[in-house]
Amino acid sequence: MYDPSRQPVSSGQGVPALRLIGLVLLVVILRGCAAHRVKDASPQACLPVTQKQLAAGVHAEALAGQFRLTLVAADGPRAGASVGGDLALTATDSANRVVKMSGTSPRADAVRPLLGTAAIALEDVGAVRLGDLASSDPSRPGVVVLERRIASASDSLPSEITLRFGSEANATEVQRFDGGFTALYVQDAHAGGFRGSWSSGVRSPTARGHFCAVRVTSSEE
Repeated sequence: MYDPSRQPVSSGQGVPALRLIGLVLLVVILRGCAAHRVKDASPQACLPVTQKQLAAGVHAEALAGQFRLTLVAADGPRAGASVGGDLALTATDSANRVVKMSGTSPRADAVRPLLGTAAIALEDVGAVRLGDLASSDPSRPGVVVLERRIASASDSLPSEITLRFGSEANATEVQRFDGGFTALYVQDAHAGGFRGSWSSGVRSPTARGHFCAVRVTSSEE
């Protein structure tokens, strides 16, 4: 006959096991939150540039390479937002280096020393996307680097370096006088990368901010 009094009494050994499982879950959750905070906080390392122009002697050829790109929006529909992505820049050949106005001879004060590609969600900071950022077609590159050389017999005056995003904006067979744009203006450059300000809009800027491009070494690629 069944006698309840003879059944073993629970010693409570299952409770520590449940507590251990709870602690493990808590650690996993906290680690996930910490990782999320680190990811969100990383753009804070990209600070605005105080200087307004490049140092003398800096030229766009020095910007060739692979970069981690961060855009931070200061004004516009996504003010306060930031986005990260990848940027690759390579030297152009002599034919694609020249800059022409419609039907004219090459400009003497400007060149396209670098072309490239990018993978970044421009819309997340309120910037407009004009075509394919990943296009490697030299006649419609995803990214073009324009350098305006200020007339000087030496490097005593700085250059103006601009990165223009979007294959439609960079199409060489079309002379654009207005329309949408997303452009990065380099204000500081060094061995580890470059940074500056950016603006984007249609005909006139509707979003602005600053950016940082950190060079990726071979061990990080």
